[in-house]
Amino acid sequence: MGEIFFYLVFILLSTLFLIPALWMRCHWSGADLKFSQFLISVAYNLCFFYIHWNFLETGTLPLVGKKSITIIGWYSLLMSLTHGFSLPRGKEVKFLCKRKKNSL
Repeated sequence: MGEIFFYLVFILLSTLFLIPALWMRCHWSGADLKFSQFLISVAYNLCFFYIHWNFLETGTLPLVGKKSITIIGWYSLLMSLTHGFSLPRGKEVKFLCKRKKNSL
C-alpha cells in the first residue's frame, strides 16, 4: 500500500509542477517575451528536469531517498522531456494556448 501511495503522490506532484511550466510557455511566448521571463522559465524547468533525470539515472529523489524506478521511470522520462521542451519562445505558441485578441 505504501508503494501505491508513493506512486500516486509522485504522479500528482509531477503533474502539478508541470502546470506552471506550461502556463509560462503559453502566456509568455510571443514577440513581447522578456529576457527575465525566459530566465525564470529556464531556471524552473531546469530544476524539475534535473530532478526527474537524476531519478532516472540513480533512482533517488530529494527528501525521499532511493526508490524503485520500474513503474514510474517512464513517467519521469516523460516529465523530464516535457519540462525540457516547455520553454517560452519568440513566436506565438498555437498548440493548446490560443489567446483571444482584444479588439477595440
